[in-house]
Amino acid sequence: MRSVEVRRSAALRLLGAAAFVFVAASCATVPTEATTLSSELGGRIQESKILHENTVRLFMTEKRAAVDRFLDTEWLPEYARNSFGSPAVQAVWEQAVKTTDPKERLQVITGLATRLQSRVNKQRTEMMQPLDAIEQSLIQQLEEHYSEMLAMNSTLTGLLGSAAKSSETQAKILSGLHLQQQLSTSLSKADEIVKLMTQGTDALQKNQGRIEEVLKSVKSKL
Repeated sequence: MRSVEVRRSAALRLLGAAAFVFVAASCATVPTEATTLSSELGGRIQESKILHENTVRLFMTEKRAAVDRFLDTEWLPEYARNSFGSPAVQAVWEQAVKTTDPKERLQVITGLATRLQSRVNKQRTEMMQPLDAIEQSLIQQLEEHYSEMLAMNSTLTGLLGSAAKSSETQAKILSGLHLQQQLSTSLSKADEIVKLMTQGTDALQKNQGRIEEVLKSVKSKL
């Protein structure tokens, strides 16, 4: 997680530098270098966008890894105990143990393993869906913010080139740069969902309503 925080901090520092340039550009006299600097800033905004998106994907990869650890260490052992402890499965297993036909024994073992793997895959898919939804929402949020900033910076570059007043445009750009709080809040929602899903082997089912509420709260901010 330290690498995630480092990447996130680097992205925010770039945005801070962008804000400084825009404020500095509000002087009555616009130096000729300002137009070039504003133009180059567009490239830096694009780099920052990529960094932000990679940070989100790295963060969500860690959340998925946490879910996989839960499945391997808690959910799967519990499911295996309950499943293989049932009378029906016990009867099939005893039959496989008693038979002298290797093909029949292999068929029974393969059938049980296939059943187990299918159930594990189903549980994993259900637990990954909320994380996929949050990641998609976060990436969409970043795409919209950075698209607005790039468009505004392009307008500002033109205004600087014609020595026109750009205060209103700068204010809009600065408001678009305030991503830190919104992004941090959305990332914390991913943490909350993982905790809700890993509080026990039946946590996904028990907390389904709360998980859906958290997802809605993330999407409502878009």
